[in-house]
Amino acid sequence: MDEQFVSIGKAAKRLGMSIDGLRKWEREG
Repeated sequence: MDEQFVSIGKAAKRLGMSIDGLRKWEREG
């Protein structure tokens, strides 16, 4: 159960980082 939760957290973090990157690109573009 714990392991699953950790991988969900990692996936969410990765997703958040890519969304952040896209927002920066949009602002600069």
